Amino acid sequence: MGYKILDIDNNIVEIDVIDTITLEDELELLSKLENEIKNNGKINILIHLEKNINFEFKAAVEDFKGFLKLGEKIEKIAIISNQKIWNIITTFSKPLTSFKHIQSKFFLEDETLEAWEWIKDSNNNTNL
Repeated sequence: MGYKILDIDNNIVEIDVIDTITLEDELELLSKLENEIKNNGKINILIHLEKNINFEFKAAVEDFKGFLKLGEKIEKIAIISNQKIWNIITTFSKPLTSFKHIQSKFFLEDETLEAWEWIKDSNNNTNL
């Protein structure tokens, strides 16, 4: 499995991506996110990206389709990584995330506490 869910608390889903995300991984993760949305309404996602992670092409396609389907139920996505490519990807994806009214932000690993503060702040704001 290329990921593990570390915690689900107060509408925050914390995910650690540790290896290659396969199509099966992506479908399982999307199912878990859908269940969390059904149980709690809108959610926030905090994602830790390890050094050498990859997405199978089919998994990336499913990720995009899942984002289009679930996007309106996601308030914030925090990406934590020391791989600066994810900062570039987060920046370039802002028009798409903004289209779904999702706030997204990149943090370096030594900014993990700031990422948590940022993601938790949305729990106090219902109109983002």
